[in-house]
Amino acid sequence: MQTGPSICLGCLRLVRNTLVDLTFEGEQPKCEAYPDGIPVEIYGGSFDHREPFGGEAEGKLFLPDPNRSFVLDRYEAYLTLRRASDEGQG
Repeated sequence: MQTGPSICLGCLRLVRNTLVDLTFEGEQPKCEAYPDGIPVEIYGGSFDHREPFGGEAEGKLFLPDPNRSFVLDRYEAYLTLRRASDEGQG
């Protein structure tokens, strides 16, 4: 389930030819960290993969793609809004 923008789309480790719609109908997106399929928590935007999630191949984490910095900018804006929302509810 998609909860926010995917940090994966701005990562150099993403295997670009496996991208599918975010319902995961069909082949699950893959990357160097998760060659068997990226966990939905990461690809769906609810987990920031600049931190370890668990199960990463060789401890690989998000690696910014300098040609897709706008993706990280969008993800950062989403995190700021999410934190503000969480603080407003607490």
